[in-house]
Amino acid sequence: MIDQIFSALSIADDFYWRYVGFFLVVLAGLYFSFKSRFYQIGVLRHLPATVRALARYSKKEMPGVSPIRLYFASIGGMVGLGNIVAVITALLIGGPGALFWLWIAAFAGMLIKYAEIYLGMKYRQANGLEGYDGGPMFTIP
Repeated sequence: MIDQIFSALSIADDFYWRYVGFFLVVLAGLYFSFKSRFYQIGVLRHLPATVRALARYSKKEMPGVSPIRLYFASIGGMVGLGNIVAVITALLIGGPGALFWLWIAAFAGMLIKYAEIYLGMKYRQANGLEGYDGGPMFTIP
């Protein structure tokens, strides 16, 4: 009985991510891209100036983690093993053409991630302990 349930869930999961999920991500990303006039391209244009500013502030003796180390640690945390495994799996299953669709999904997905972070920052609430509460774990329940 349990094997049949897992089999049905696997079939539904495969159908969703093959025929629905990818297109929803790309369509939502393209919608946000047009609404923001392709904000992700503007951010990439200003990336060298951002890194220079982070490096300038990192030279000062300040308590805590330097801004440049924090920046690259957060970027490294976002590009984890899951992304590496996903690229390798896509190459093995779909061939080199799969990289094109990975780039399309990544370009569209950038603004979805930006929208999530923006809304999380906008609707966070002070918790009275000199901090803030917010994000999906706070708003969904």
